[in-house]
Amino acid sequence: MSRVGKMPLSVPKGVDVTLTGETISVKGSMGTLVRPVNALVTVKNEEGRLLFAPANDSVEADAMSGTMRALVANMVGGVTKGFEKRLALVGVGFRASAQGSLIVHALRQLDLELLPQLTWSAGEYRYTHELDATRYWFGKLTANSVSATFRASYTFTPQLTLQAYAQAFLAIGHYEDMRSLPTATTTGTEVTLAQLTPLPPMGAPVPPITPDFKDAALNINVVFRWEYRLGSTIYLVYSRSQIPSVPVPAMGFFTNPTALDPRNFGHGGTSDVILLKFSSWWAS
Repeated sequence: MSRVGKMPLSVPKGVDVTLTGETISVKGSMGTLVRPVNALVTVKNEEGRLLFAPANDSVEADAMSGTMRALVANMVGGVTKGFEKRLALVGVGFRASAQGSLIVHALRQLDLELLPQLTWSAGEYRYTHELDATRYWFGKLTANSVSATFRASYTFTPQLTLQAYAQAFLAIGHYEDMRSLPTATTTGTEVTLAQLTPLPPMGAPVPPITPDFKDAALNINVVFRWEYRLGSTIYLVYSRSQIPSVPVPAMGFFTNPTALDPRNFGHGGTSDVILLKFSSWWAS
């Protein structure tokens, strides 16, 4: 008997399986799938477990039992988790980046380091989303981003130090020249630009969501360290983290891209934490 076919298939909670002799129906939170049962395979539902067995002693029936189990397992996954398909778009585009490093020893006790980075890309088609499970949507992306990492360390005494770390990130992306691809035509995982269908000039169905994005995040960590006794230390830590996604207003699908705006750092989505840590060591 097939090694795959002889393994029982557990039915998760919230999934209903109906056997009618000729078909098998699987219903879950993501929908319902129905498939005919191959005549060479018998399927039984026993206490939440699906059992697959060849209907006769032929080699074909033995192999089909494993195939049928794999197909039904995919059906169970589809109605509970949905299906995913990864596509790689082969096309054209331009990308440039620049980064630098600045280290300053302002004082003997003070070290400063700044690492800025700037990236720019244009003309590259990217996948944006899937609409109604019928079409994949792509768009020509123009994106800019700037980031900076700052580190500082100040030594008051060998036992008393202050360290600070900050990272700022700002990005914006705008899609234009939207194109689509029917999901039924994607037999592989590689898509060429020639396969994409441009939108007609007028009367085209415009996707209801805008794929444009803005990101802004400012993350900070400050650590005050005091070794008040040999092997015994107090740490005072301040940490700030921010969710990078900035809400994009619904200003129409083909909007003009806007410049990087530092005011986006004020969009919220922050978490501030203060920690106090003690560590002590005694020796007799």
